[in-house]
Parts: sequence; C-alpha cells; structure tokens
Amino acid sequence: MDPQHDIQNAVSNIICSIMFGERFDYDNKRFSYLLKILNNHFMLTGSAAGQILNLVPFIKHFPGPHQKIMQNFTELLGFIRDEIKEHKETLDPNSPRDFIDAYLLEIEKQKSNEGSTFHEENMVMSALDLFLAGTDTTANTIRWGLIYLIQNPDVQERCHEEIVRVLGYDHLPSMDDRDKLPYTYATVHEIQRCANIAPLGVIHETIRPTKLRGYDFPQVMND
Repeated sequence: MDPQHDIQNAVSNIICSIMFGERFDYDNKRFSYLLKILNNHFMLTGSAAGQILNLVPFIKHFPGPHQKIMQNFTELLGFIRDEIKEHKETLDPNSPRDFIDAYLLEIEKQKSNEGSTFHEENMVMSALDLFLAGTDTTANTIRWGLIYLIQNPDVQERCHEEIVRVLGYDHLPSMDDRDKLPYTYATVHEIQRCANIAPLGVIHETIRPTKLRGYDFPQVMND
C-alpha cells in the first residue's frame, strides 16, 4: 500500500483551506485536476529535463519535455488567479476568511505607499510558493516520518505516549501545544535532518529593480 496519494490529498487540502478558505471533497474534479498538475510538476522538475531547464533557462524557447513544466506552471497560476478574482467579488473587509482576503486588504491598506511590496503579482507568486513549497515538502516529511517510525518502533511508542499524555484522544493539536511535546517536536526535526525532504532549492528572481539592506538588485536577477 502506497499512502502517497492520501497524504498528498490531505496536505493539499490544508493548503487550500489556509489560502482559499475552503476544503475540497477528494472526488471534486477541480481539486483532482489541481493535484494531477502538482504531482506532474514535481515529477518533471525532478527529472533530467527539469534540471537542465534550471541550469540552462534559455532552452525554454525550444521544444521538449520541459515545455510541460511551463504549461503546468501557467495552469497553476491560472487556478490561483481565478480564486483571487472570486475573492475580490465576495470580499468582506470586516471578516477576512483566509490568506487571499488578508492579502487583498493589505494591498488596499498599502495603496498610497509607492515602495510597498503588497501588490497582486506578489500575492499570486506567494500563493504559488505556498502550494509548491508547502504541499510537496510537508507530504515528503510525513512519508519519510512513516518510514523512520516503522524502522524505529521505540521512537514511535515514545511519541505516541507523549501525544496521548498531553492531548488525549479528543483534543486537536495546535501551535500552543508544541512546547508541551518536546520529544515529538524533536522527532519531526530529526526526520527533516535525516531525510531527503527537498534536495533542490527553489530559484527566486527579482521582477523589478529592488533595494534590500543597502544593496541594489537589478530586475531579472536570480539566485
């Protein structure tokens, strides 16, 4: 049994809940299509074609399997922009529902500030970052965690005992509980230290001339 699909579904739904204020049924066609694009994107970016595209960006102008990466990227951006459009139409300034609502309100608040980084394009890319960085890394952490805990049942037992002692069986964990679960918290960090969670960093690029901590960065500079 491979739990990847179920884990990916659950993690992606949590990200959707944070960003869009809604959870999808797992048989929802729109959600299923989003997951298909995400999974295909992660598979392709980790392939030889994806790595060559990272090293030699100008090949994006030529045909090849890397073109599917660009297509997936465009479709993900379209999905996010559709959600933003819907949020604009239903926004209640007195009752923000999620990340998108909060960002839209901050854009309005910063409208008179010429140096503000709160604008719609940044909102789109921040949401995309949450999807791409949040779903795969979290799902990978859980999958590696399952492997390590199966191989180390004594650690699994200690985590279980601590969770039951602190939370019981009815209480859902929150950030406030983290300091009360030192062994479980340390176990998560050890899993991330040992496992191959995110072997490749994400490339970032300036979309306009930027000044940061006294340094000037030209447009289209990437790391």
